Amino acid sequence: MSSAPAPDDSPAPAPDDASASDDSHLLPIPRQTDPLLFWGAGGQPAWAQDADERAEAAASAAVASCASLTAGVRGPVCLFCRTRRGPDFWRQDEGLMRGCVCRGGDGFFHLTCLANEAARAVEDEEEPDDMLWNCCDVCDQAYHGVVQEAVARECWRSYVPLPRSHVWKFWATLTLGNAFNENDRQEEALPILEYALATAMGFFSDDHDQVMDARTTVANCLLDVGRHVEALQMLRDDYATDVRERGAADGATLRTALSLGIAMSTNKLFAEARTFLRAQHPLAVGLDQEWAQDKNIELDVREALGEALYRDADATPADLSEAETLLKGVVETSRKHYGRGHPSTRYHEAAYREATAVRAAGGARRYKRAPHMALLRLRSLVGRGRARVVEAPTPSLLFARSFPNELVWRILEFWEETERSDSWVRGERLK
Repeated sequence: MSSAPAPDDSPAPAPDDASASDDSHLLPIPRQTDPLLFWGAGGQPAWAQDADERAEAAASAAVASCASLTAGVRGPVCLFCRTRRGPDFWRQDEGLMRGCVCRGGDGFFHLTCLANEAARAVEDEEEPDDMLWNCCDVCDQAYHGVVQEAVARECWRSYVPLPRSHVWKFWATLTLGNAFNENDRQEEALPILEYALATAMGFFSDDHDQVMDARTTVANCLLDVGRHVEALQMLRDDYATDVRERGAADGATLRTALSLGIAMSTNKLFAEARTFLRAQHPLAVGLDQEWAQDKNIELDVREALGEALYRDADATPADLSEAETLLKGVVETSRKHYGRGHPSTRYHEAAYREATAVRAAGGARRYKRAPHMALLRLRSLVGRGRARVVEAPTPSLLFARSFPNELVWRILEFWEETERSDSWVRGERLK
């Protein structure tokens, strides 16, 4: 990539009254997004330091995870350079990676080749190809898992020399935060995403798309870390703004609507969530899927509607049956579209299994009591010496006859909480 301007790590200026007036109805920026709180030694936030070392480590992990897919003399070649060795012949072979929904020999790439392709896009179009950093150029689906993190780390390393006020660096920050958030590392993702939001509000306050994308991403992360009420309020405001500025049928508005529907369910506003998500489904079906992130909205809306149906303690048998039917269709579509091993498919399968179990138990209340009763039975068996071993996929627990009964109870309770960490189940059962 061509030489970048010198870093400018000065705090984001507060927007003036004229630029702030359009977003005056929105919630104020949380205190955590104050840029002054993020400057560490050397002028960079702590999570942004050692970009080279962290990018190399993430790349090595991604290549190792794909080793079984690239083995063999007639293995796949890179999407960009069309070789297996890589673009730098003066060093050891660079491994291939793939983290999308491609099958066979498609979709593999060298991370260096991807970075070079993104750099050429910058030179040719004078803007970074942010979709190249987020989605496969063949199947047009988002990267996931360790490959997603490796690509995000490389993206951040590519643009970290730019001043903070540069829009490319803002996109790189958002890409890195999204990678952590989507790989169940929300506590690490939140300060990065809040930093991106502070950057957007400070430098791009007149750009509606930049500000709203950052706000919605932060709200999704807040939802995942348990700050449910705060996330719900942010998403209500964001959705109202998106409808006014973009229209209800816009892809970005529908993504915000999906997040809002999930937030309603998380806050146990199931009836409101069902009504809202049913209204979004026809819009998602008719969406012009121009962007890769818009291609899966319809499937995710059905998923969210199914969960809003079966997680409601007051759901009728008809609601439970509808939820099971909806989620069965989601799983079938997901297996065809993503493949069985994809994280999205595994999530859909887990929701379908839970919906089936809730309907079989006769509703959410009875289902939530079932794990507690199972623990009582196990405790009784172990206490009477009739059970010594409890085997689970991870971990396997060995109970000696001499264990105190109370200790056995605590271990079993911890195991059950670890295996079934869904806050919806856990929060109700422990009351």
